[in-house]
Amino acid sequence: IAKTLRALVAEAPLLKLCLAREMTKIHETFYEGSPAEVQAQLQPDEIRGEMVLILHALKPEPPRP
Repeated sequence: IAKTLRALVAEAPLLKLCLAREMTKIHETFYEGSPAEVQAQLQPDEIRGEMVLILHALKPEPPRP
């Protein structure tokens, strides 16, 4: 997850995403925002366990004339 977030910060900084940890468990946690915001919210000891990364679709750029 850490490597993926670093790549998204570099390649898609405006992307919105949600990172879900330990879903359906007592300690489930959700982080939302840009890749940099989610990266900043995570503590080093939280980058383990079961995780799901949900990427919001980017709006396509209009065609150039």
